[in-house]
Amino acid sequence: MTVRPYRKNTTHAPVPGTGKGKATTALDVTDIYVDDGTGHNVISILKNLGDGVVLGDIELTFLADTIKTVDYPGAVLLITDQTGKV
Repeated sequence: MTVRPYRKNTTHAPVPGTGKGKATTALDVTDIYVDDGTGHNVISILKNLGDGVVLGDIELTFLADTIKTVDYPGAVLLITDQTGKV
């Protein structure tokens, strides 16, 4: 997981969903997007702290590698979003 500080006046493109994260106090997860810095597919987990937003990126390859390590006979594991999209 990559944790990157939010900086005003940054040259990176805004993370999709950060406006939504600023509007709620609940923990939120963004849709999949391409990280501007790495070019990898990621999701971001964000939390509004009142005077700012804490954001952590998780690369989808990390999630896929984690799923591959599960050794449970007969199990089928999937990564889905909150709507059930694989």
